[in-house]
Amino acid sequence: MRKILISFGALTLMTSCGAGQGAAALKKKSTEFTFEVSTTPCFGTCPVYDLTIKESGLAVYNGKNFPKTNGEVFKNLPDAEMDSLREVLAASNFFELDSVYDEPTVTDLPSTTMTLTINESSSKTVMGRYETPEEFDRVKAFIERLRRRNFEKK
Repeated sequence: MRKILISFGALTLMTSCGAGQGAAALKKKSTEFTFEVSTTPCFGTCPVYDLTIKESGLAVYNGKNFPKTNGEVFKNLPDAEMDSLREVLAASNFFELDSVYDEPTVTDLPSTTMTLTINESSSKTVMGRYETPEEFDRVKAFIERLRRRNFEKK
């Protein structure tokens, strides 16, 4: 029993250190990361898309329903945009967010699922649809502005 408790304590300590280090690591331009965003439809005209952003600035956007740009678009995001993304993700403490924010009895709300992978060793997926925390909302709002600036036809 004691070995189990010690192992559990060590695992908890490693996990919590990893989360904090993830936020600090994001501030370094040399940190490899991938950030993926996927949205679902609502009963109206909510944009449905997938967006993958690599730390190199390569972004792959796939507009599916109701965005001004449908289909797949590849783009290299400017350094300033990537610096801002790193800052927003680091400030959100992404790895400390719950995995799901939802209320199944509430209808007509689209969901946003975000996955952050750092150095291919740490990954966290968060799905938000209802009563999402401020940190999640800030990341979501940033991504929506980024999407409009870089992927919507003018």
